[in-house]
Amino acid sequence: MGIKRLSAETIKKIAAGEVIECPTDIVKELVENAIDAKPSRIFIDIRGGFQRLEGSIRVVDDGVGIAGEDFNNLFERHSTSKIVGLDDLLGLNTLGFRGEALASIGAVCRVELASRIDRSEMGNRVVCDNGKKVEFEPCAMPEGTIVNVKDIFKHLPARLKFLKTDRVELNKITHLITHIALFYNSLSFELVINGARSFYSPSSEGEPLVRIADLFGYEIADAMTEVIHRDGDVRVEGFISAPDITRGNSRNMYIAVNGRPVNDREIIYAILNAYKGLLPDRRYPTAVVNVIVPTDMYDVNVHPRKSEVRFRDVRRVTGIVYKGISRALSSAIKFRSAVLGASSISSPSSKSSTFRKSETALSREDLTLKSGESHIDVNGDSLREYKYVGYIGKKYVIYSGRDDLYIVDQHATAERLLFNQLVSVYESGSAKTQVLLIPKPIYLSPEREQTLSFIRADLERLGYDFDEFGDKFILLRGIPSLLPRHEEVLLLEDILDGLDIDRIKERGIYCVLAEISCHKSLRSDRRLSPEEADKFFNDLLVLPDDQRRCPHGRRLMMVISEEEMDRYFGRR
Repeated sequence: MGIKRLSAETIKKIAAGEVIECPTDIVKELVENAIDAKPSRIFIDIRGGFQRLEGSIRVVDDGVGIAGEDFNNLFERHSTSKIVGLDDLLGLNTLGFRGEALASIGAVCRVELASRIDRSEMGNRVVCDNGKKVEFEPCAMPEGTIVNVKDIFKHLPARLKFLKTDRVELNKITHLITHIALFYNSLSFELVINGARSFYSPSSEGEPLVRIADLFGYEIADAMTEVIHRDGDVRVEGFISAPDITRGNSRNMYIAVNGRPVNDREIIYAILNAYKGLLPDRRYPTAVVNVIVPTDMYDVNVHPRKSEVRFRDVRRVTGIVYKGISRALSSAIKFRSAVLGASSISSPSSKSSTFRKSETALSREDLTLKSGESHIDVNGDSLREYKYVGYIGKKYVIYSGRDDLYIVDQHATAERLLFNQLVSVYESGSAKTQVLLIPKPIYLSPEREQTLSFIRADLERLGYDFDEFGDKFILLRGIPSLLPRHEEVLLLEDILDGLDIDRIKERGIYCVLAEISCHKSLRSDRRLSPEEADKFFNDLLVLPDDQRRCPHGRRLMMVISEEEMDRYFGRR
């Protein structure tokens, strides 16, 4: 086939696909346009059903509207009120600027837009479908703009096929609005999903911690430390959590550059470096950090969806971020040490180390399958031909047999054994609950609430016991009797924060059980006594071959035969 010029319609669809990949991108573009209109309030109403073309997005703001004479250019590509020429990009102070948002959305969806400016008695309404204006008329409405988007990706079926489930898409939208709201405290945000208010946060101008409390709960807000650091023409501002407030993933690290919410790995890495030595492995802080730089020091026009930026001198910027976070942490730790005593200060070996208490408190019964609760019949004579040798470091237990050497990954093995127990009680419906003496409240962010609603019945079947506790909390009254009573709130928060809804749909409850067994099983830094090690190895030996891996797929044991040793030393 020879080289041909694409039709204008095809070009428009391809361009739209670069800017709009999923419903979250539509919400992002519309909310950014709303913010640029300088409103006091933004309302977002989302209806699910995107894969069935039943979903819809509605964004309402009370900002400066769109004049009637500008409606002609609304859905034209590269039509914008933000810049005039290339030089304007150097002094950009708006979130939108390329004039692609409405054109791209209109090319793949049906868009109804109504807007009125303050000096006009009437507003105007226009409908764009498949890139063409099909309706235009005056309308009565208050000052501001209303945008309704339906038939999302109806005109781009290839994109429709790759949409995630509603729960995933709605979680992404919730995370996006949270990210934006954290850096625009002067605005009121309300998010409604499927008719239910997901969150409402009124204006908190001058009180950023109030917004953090609205979105994350007062426990986290109370543990935040302010960051204010300047180095020449670069400033770092925001809030970071104390080292003993951690999460199981980095989703609570929110970054902005000059108030523009972005995903910047370099800045996140600089923040994590500042926490080095204060957090246990695979734990992350909560951070709301705005990096303020001269507009000529970065380029926001490097990504189709403006979700990334490029710094002219990234090493200088990340170095300043690192220094600002480090100083704030140092001041916070000194203050907490003076007020609470050194024992309260977080370090990998202290209270903040996730699950560390439960690791050292586990008994031999906690580590292994209990014969009374398992389908496995443990033969007490099976260890007679094996001898416990010791450890390599703190991770691997060594045994010798008649002709073989056995190297066991103790954490992966404990994980498999606990997983088997959890599966057994879940499938048999024999789970027992240990009641907490003092029920513990757990804050439910909108994302946590969606995840909990999906797995709550399974968690209760496993032995968890919850009660409703106000709008944004649940009350944890009991946990499965198989689990040690330490860090139970943190474990549940990690499950709600870390699980991917698509993964749960694919693997069901078993991915939840795998997460629990990973967090609550014997860790790699605790050595067993010889007696515990013998019982531990015995439980491993009776596992069938198809269970000789942990739930995440890692091998439990390595066997080196005498013949292999002979070959290695050149004796055969």
